[in-house]
Amino acid sequence: MAHYANEELGVDFDIADRFTVREQLAFRGKVAESFGESVFVRYWMAGQTVIQAWSCDAVADMAALDLDATDNMNVAEIVAWTANTVAGHMNRLETPPKK
Repeated sequence: MAHYANEELGVDFDIADRFTVREQLAFRGKVAESFGESVFVRYWMAGQTVIQAWSCDAVADMAALDLDATDNMNVAEIVAWTANTVAGHMNRLETPPKK
């Protein structure tokens, strides 16, 4: 389990180091499902399938966040940082080890 935290933004969460095929497909499906959205939105939505132990005062419930109704710049930073972190984590899992 990998732990990620950003004290400045007040967010922390965990992501597993291994996923079943079903979990991987659910994640990839969420990325593909939001095709046409910005990469930040795509990975924010997909991240909800893999993030565990989410803790953030500004965004208490990831799934309840209405991206179209919120105008808090700090929330935009939280979404962008989380999306980048999730994408990086998942991409590293898919990279075969060097021999």
